[in-house]
Amino acid sequence: MSIEDALTRVTAQRDKAIRQKVDIMKTMSEYELRLRGLDLANRTREAELERITARPVDDSVQITIKRAKKKGDG
Repeated sequence: MSIEDALTRVTAQRDKAIRQKVDIMKTMSEYELRLRGLDLANRTREAELERITARPVDDSVQITIKRAKKKGDG
């Protein structure tokens, strides 16, 4: 009878430990998802900030290079 009681206690403790492990893993997964969401939001904000603060490209600028005239070339 005492062996059965001991087995019952050990089984109950094992079941409790398994439930705790499952709860911990679930909590860790939730935190990981939150961290991923925060990271994605942060990257999105950084990209938006870069887009807003970037200088506009001005394709209308033309550069002309002319050779300087030598003295005496009239």
